[in-house]
Amino acid sequence: MSETLARRLGVEPGDRLLILNAPERYLRLLDPPLDIHIDLGPIEGAEYDDVHLFALDRGTVNREGPRALELTGPKTRLWVCFPQRGGTIITDLTSDRGWDPLTEAGWHSTDQVRIDSDWAALRFERR
Repeated sequence: MSETLARRLGVEPGDRLLILNAPERYLRLLDPPLDIHIDLGPIEGAEYDDVHLFALDRGTVNREGPRALELTGPKTRLWVCFPQRGGTIITDLTSDRGWDPLTEAGWHSTDQVRIDSDWAALRFERR
């Protein structure tokens, strides 16, 4: 049995996820455990184990990256999903370019996971 995308992203039973701007097929691809809570928009006062932000381009990172950072707690896993090279979506993001709002806030990428033929996810952690 192959490892699910949720498992490769570190999603554990009982986690609360915030998923922002995801394509419709993402929840099916994620294949999360049954006992997690998923919010498709921020809920005031919620504490998230994971924040998954989908960014089509640098403009999206510039506009929505800082808000995603605000929604993280000390132990939140932040994944920013972006169109990967060779996919069908045109973008100005690469695994090492376009992340200035995050890196300038003291975050750095630590891992990359392939989601499907169009999307990849970068994990960001505080320095």
